[in-house]
Amino acid sequence: MNMAATKDRLHLRIEQADEKLLGVLDEVMEALFRSYHEAAEGKETEQKVIPEWAKQMTMEGSLADLREGTEQYKAGDFFTLEEVRKEMKTW
Repeated sequence: MNMAATKDRLHLRIEQADEKLLGVLDEVMEALFRSYHEAAEGKETEQKVIPEWAKQMTMEGSLADLREGTEQYKAGDFFTLEEVRKEMKTW
């Protein structure tokens, strides 16, 4: 996927997000942004291991993961924003 298409998709997802999801996205994006800029500026950062879910995957794999996540959400299997914030403090 090219950069323009990626940006369009991200903009769409942000427009579709509710308040809770926007809060999570904001915190994750800021953490990634700080980490990226520290690395770009040559500051030493701890070694990061890319989790399996973040590695490049196929469109089919992405869609399957989205369907699974949607079913988990519908079943109430998710973390609240407060739970995510509490967990992020331990990172």
